[in-house]
Amino acid sequence: ERSFLDWAQKIRAIKSRKGLEAFVKDTVLDTAKKEHKNFASDFVRLTIRDLSPNYRISYVLGRLDSTLCQRAQQAEGSSRHYREFEVEHVLPQTPAGPLPMEFTDDEDYQLSVGLLGNALLIEGTINKALNKVNDRGTDWYSKKCVEYIKSGIWSSKLMAPGFAIGKNTAVNRARDHYGFPFKDWHKKAIERHQRVMLELALDTWTIGGVRIDGKK
Repeated sequence: ERSFLDWAQKIRAIKSRKGLEAFVKDTVLDTAKKEHKNFASDFVRLTIRDLSPNYRISYVLGRLDSTLCQRAQQAEGSSRHYREFEVEHVLPQTPAGPLPMEFTDDEDYQLSVGLLGNALLIEGTINKALNKVNDRGTDWYSKKCVEYIKSGIWSSKLMAPGFAIGKNTAVNRARDHYGFPFKDWHKKAIERHQRVMLELALDTWTIGGVRIDGKK
């Protein structure tokens, strides 16, 4: 808070765009870079509930998808566009069938269900079909991927293994750059997906076009 007050006073004395850009680089960006490890550490532990209500979840997931679309050279949606979609829990929120062996109990299972890395945006019509795919004793994830491919949300579409557009296309390069797709879905996959989201977040919320971790 003290930093903001100090910056506000200095900004008032700036008379040119060049001066403002230099100020942002030397102060705001420098401060953000010092905090990027804390940001990354907090982000990979984010839960869906942390971003509630739903319009905030849709906003964050939508912005990440928009960044993916930019790299894939696909049309981006507006914030209002993304609010029309529903939040899909890849690991079923209300499952049937046996508890997977990697989980100690239902509480452990629900902890993974609640992570941001377990969330996608999806059309309501597709979500109705996905709600029926919740039997953990079946090949449920492959069945969900069949539906994900139908989505207009690229960050959901690219989840499916084997999905590609042509050869050496912007879509395929974006897929490989960020670490899509996901062959199976389990604890480690959710953690990896959340790290994919972190990379998208660092590309999305830059300062003066520069990532706060300094990577290009």
